[in-house]
Amino acid sequence: MKANKKQSTTIAKKQQEQREGMKEQWRADLDEVLELLKAKNRRFGDLMEYVFDPQYSQGHVRWHEYLVNEGSTTKVLNWWMTQKSSTVRQEVSAWAIEHVESIVASEAQAATKSGKLRTLGKIIDKEFVLSFDFARIHEDLEENLAPNAIRILTAFSTSREAHKHTERRKSRTKMVRNGYYGLESCFTHTNLP
Repeated sequence: MKANKKQSTTIAKKQQEQREGMKEQWRADLDEVLELLKAKNRRFGDLMEYVFDPQYSQGHVRWHEYLVNEGSTTKVLNWWMTQKSSTVRQEVSAWAIEHVESIVASEAQAATKSGKLRTLGKIIDKEFVLSFDFARIHEDLEENLAPNAIRILTAFSTSREAHKHTERRKSRTKMVRNGYYGLESCFTHTNLP
């Protein structure tokens, strides 16, 4: 039994040394690539632009050498957001907000175009209001018409401590939120021709 434990320890130690050696070689290789860029009077940014700008037709490299690894882009964005440079964080945040605005605007346009929430030409009376099914409206928004907008509104209206709430409180909060989103969606931006 001692022999097996000693053998397992020896194997684990060799594997660890091998991993460390591979990591050192990886770093040395990449340092060499950076030195080559410098020797060619090129910046790392030049390489990034060359690989990621579609006009240079490097799609194969871009996909097979980077994007094929799920999460790699998110990892880089997270690294940029933890930079000490507020300029980098501000630039990434501004881009993200613009991107989300574009997505939500597209969803709003599609929701309006669908006509599902349109009240134009309908008589707004007690019967009309009582016929609202806020849960269905919310479900339609969440699943079909505006899933990203609903995610943003949910994040905005949900406490960080919400996971600690009782089921009853979660249910009540969801009912109020769904009703608000339903009313909001029915009476804003839906009377457009």
